[in-house]
Amino acid sequence: MHQYTKISPDIIHPRASPWNSNNVLEGLLAESVDAIVLIPESPGSFAELGAFANDEKLRAKIICIIDKKFKKDKSFINQGPVKLIKKANKDNLLYLDLNDLDGEIEKLSASLSKIKKTSTKKGDTINLLQLENFLLPTIFLLEPIDRSLLQEVVSFAIADVNASIQSTITALTILSKKRKISLTPEGYKLTPLGMDDFVNLRKAKRRVKNFQETRILDDLRLEIMNFKYRNKRLKLN
Repeated sequence: MHQYTKISPDIIHPRASPWNSNNVLEGLLAESVDAIVLIPESPGSFAELGAFANDEKLRAKIICIIDKKFKKDKSFINQGPVKLIKKANKDNLLYLDLNDLDGEIEKLSASLSKIKKTSTKKGDTINLLQLENFLLPTIFLLEPIDRSLLQEVVSFAIADVNASIQSTITALTILSKKRKISLTPEGYKLTPLGMDDFVNLRKAKRRVKNFQETRILDDLRLEIMNFKYRNKRLKLN
């Protein structure tokens, strides 16, 4: 069974980020997923298709679904990005009946299975799509925490310095826009909404029998608070 994540445009184009480097972000995205499924049907999706198709790493991971009635059109889409995708892997280009996607789902599933066999997704590091859930417990443990320290923490999970900086800023921007964190004069803190989200993450871990991991977080937070506010030595087992 395939797992799907809807990618928000904010991940690739975080307007509030002063470190806005789309090349870095697109490279991170390529390392985070097995495949990207695109259906070009609006000006925004046309722009995304063009940007992704022009990135060599992403191009090989794109599965582009085109309405079959436009298969022979000599349009910019067909002559430009679609041609690049077809050159990278013709199996990643699907001409389907968009009015009967339920009947076409097997073709998409087959294409996803093929691309997954040759996936270059990195599974041993925190990726761009997981970073929001990585930052929530980090901020929970260390709040208030400034951005430079968060970037340093993320750098242990994402070795590339530029990538860790860019991905941290992007994730913080998205979490702020979702009102899950707030920036105070002392640093970032979880909002009530962010705390609820973190609690839900913990509940999910309990369901998969990782209760011990959530208890460790509680104990560690208590130790950090004692260290910060009572000058007690950290006791880490």
